[in-house]
Amino acid sequence: MNNIIKSILCLSVIAFASCNDWTEVESITINNPSIEDSLDEGVYDKYLQNIRSYKQREHIIAYGYFDNSSEYPLNPSDKLDNLPDSLDYVSMKKSNLSLLQKEEMLEVRNKKGTKFLSSIVYSDILNEYNLASSENEQENLDANDGFIEFLTQKVNEILENSKSNEFDGLSIWYNPVSLEHLDEVTLAIEKTRQETFVGLINQWITENKDKIFIYEGNPEFLIDKSLLETAKYIVIHGENLSSVYDYSASVKSVLVDGVLNNKFILTVSTYSLDSSDKKTGYVLNEDGENVSAIYELAQWCLKNETGIEKCGMGIYNIKNDYFNPDIIYLNVRKAISVLNPSPYGGK
Repeated sequence: MNNIIKSILCLSVIAFASCNDWTEVESITINNPSIEDSLDEGVYDKYLQNIRSYKQREHIIAYGYFDNSSEYPLNPSDKLDNLPDSLDYVSMKKSNLSLLQKEEMLEVRNKKGTKFLSSIVYSDILNEYNLASSENEQENLDANDGFIEFLTQKVNEILENSKSNEFDGLSIWYNPVSLEHLDEVTLAIEKTRQETFVGLINQWITENKDKIFIYEGNPEFLIDKSLLETAKYIVIHGENLSSVYDYSASVKSVLVDGVLNNKFILTVSTYSLDSSDKKTGYVLNEDGENVSAIYELAQWCLKNETGIEKCGMGIYNIKNDYFNPDIIYLNVRKAISVLNPSPYGGK
């Protein structure tokens, strides 16, 4: 089997397709190897079988965030089939899929075993409400403010889309407000909002026991932390971390009673598409050098650490890494190969 994989990797490096017919961020030729076109059908089927088997075994997972806002692909980075094959989970920005997006998602899932999650970002719903509301001044609100109805409607819309589009599960990105030191009115508002949101998610979990649930954000301020017991993973967002020394600290900072320590994924960002941005997607390594945050996170995941179990790495804005003249998703591929040296991911 290893010989098959090695042969596939060699082919993936030399086989490429021009992207000149697509709209690209820069006028460059991008090496997009097509394993399927390079192999006989039987060999490719064996490759896909190895990919699916690999994802079913215990390993450090790779979790990507995919912006599917474009209903139809504007360039090849919008294609789910171009994502690295060994990516385990993909969180989709939009749950309302076009027919083309749904067909491609189901095809990638069936062929490669990749799991796709619909996502709920609480802060996005709150921001949308505040922009739409003419009465968003805090002093004019009470515990039954209009956000509760708005929140319920938005969450139910996403959950319905998730069901109709046959997602494998749900991720929620939620940073609860600390209830300490709040005045009486604000405390009542935040408690009601949290209880409403968590109640909606708990109801979905109860009704969808066969689905995957992932919690993202700062769990230490949850009133009812039993929600975390049903989560497959707890994701800590580290896109704004500046040093590799911050990785462990950011995870350990959420360890309070009720927060399980054996489900952690830490997320960092890919590079910005703005080549002058030397902050996004970079961290300082142990030598003080400004390097890829993704690669350093993969190295961090491999280090055993007392008090926390590192289950995988998250890659925010994963599409940005498509654009590389050497090979698409170069940095993501490198990181995954560090996590799991057996190269089942192929392309």
